[in-house]
Amino acid sequence: MRRRLHISNRMVLAGFALAALSWLLASVLDFFLIRNSSLLDQIAHPETSQLYMRLVVVCLFLIFGSHAQYIMDQRRQTEEALRESEEKHRSIIEAIHEGYYEIDLEGNFTFFNDSMCRITGYTARELAAFNARNLMDAETAETIFSLFRTVYDTGAPVRTFEAVLIRKDSERSPVESSVSLIRSPDGNALGFRGLLRDITQRKKEEALRQEKMAAEVASRAKSEFLANMSHEIRTPLNSIIGLIELVLDTDLNPDQREDLDVVLSAAYALLSVINDILDFSKIEAGKLELEHTAFDLRDFLGDSLRIMAARADDKGLELAYRVLPDIPDRLIGDSTRFRQIILNLVGNAVKFTDSGEIIVTVERCEQEAAGPCLHFSVRDTGIGIPPEKQKNIFNAFEQADGTTARRFGGTGLGLAISSQLVAMMGGKIWLESRPGEGSVFHFTATFNLDPNAEDMFDLLSDFNVAGIRVLVVDDNLTHLS
Repeated sequence: MRRRLHISNRMVLAGFALAALSWLLASVLDFFLIRNSSLLDQIAHPETSQLYMRLVVVCLFLIFGSHAQYIMDQRRQTEEALRESEEKHRSIIEAIHEGYYEIDLEGNFTFFNDSMCRITGYTARELAAFNARNLMDAETAETIFSLFRTVYDTGAPVRTFEAVLIRKDSERSPVESSVSLIRSPDGNALGFRGLLRDITQRKKEEALRQEKMAAEVASRAKSEFLANMSHEIRTPLNSIIGLIELVLDTDLNPDQREDLDVVLSAAYALLSVINDILDFSKIEAGKLELEHTAFDLRDFLGDSLRIMAARADDKGLELAYRVLPDIPDRLIGDSTRFRQIILNLVGNAVKFTDSGEIIVTVERCEQEAAGPCLHFSVRDTGIGIPPEKQKNIFNAFEQADGTTARRFGGTGLGLAISSQLVAMMGGKIWLESRPGEGSVFHFTATFNLDPNAEDMFDLLSDFNVAGIRVLVVDDNLTHLS
């Protein structure tokens, strides 16, 4: 409002100035035409006819001056608004990360932003003297300008097209651009405008993604092949082991029996390695499915540990297990895979323990899921595992260190397989260990209760031993500590 009043005042002053000037000129003219009158009299007291004429002229000058001033002010306002709009759009164009360009019909640059210089590597002075064809090879230029001709003929913009740009440092950069036609106010085509985006990083990410997918497909195909070859690989080896055991039942001299024992031991070791590899491949290929059968936990655990008892006894180790009384005995789950986890953990404990004991404990999880969640722990008094090695111990083909692999052997797959089997059983596995103080492997697993089972296992529920003095003699380290 204040601006409008200011403009109006200027127009009034301009009108009065023109009117005063016209009155003065008329008075001077009358002075020369009428000799008996002074100039001051002509200015102050003109004749009636002259007065009317001067007033008409003054009014005309007032109207003309006011209109002229109004037109000038309007034009100035329009120019200022246009300048502000151009500055606003220029600042927006300069602020965007994409390159903005305008070229004439021949391909010469007429306008561009700083991002265009950054993408091409040229300075503003260099790019201003360039034709767009200089930023690409001849074949690409022909393709792009053919696209421009289509835009020129149809008037329809192209939202996205890709090209390869040659930067100032001769590097080839993949870019993505759009293009539309620039028209004059009367509708004539003046050139083209568009946005240019450097997609080098995106192309690298797409290439890495494709390579990753190809590697995953290859790995999956390998795993599926090994999983499908399970029967073909195991069957001949089982036959060899069976024939060796049959020959060992015959009359052999001591040297022959010793040699066949070595062969049988090597065959079992090879079978163990093959079983680990095939089981791991089957899990990786997604072909392993858990079974759901009923089993008695305490009897099953005792039978499983009995398999490892001979190895533990050979090393003079104490092997024991403890199941808390509140643990249900009749469960439904995959007992075969459950035994595989137990044997892997106990087998490792036996392998890496030279003296002391190995204790397997079963208790309830702190937070149970829908079915009974059991917490298993395998504690040994072995060599322990350094903290920096513990995070990788459950990865495939990983062992604590190279010397362990040479001294104790193994594929490094046992814990990886156990980890994945535990995950399939809805649990988790972790480790607590200190070098020289032994290790404790923990894992949880979820089972279902057998609906046909009578009651929860209740140890000595029919006997009352209250008040009876009992002497317990046991050399187990757990009881002595």
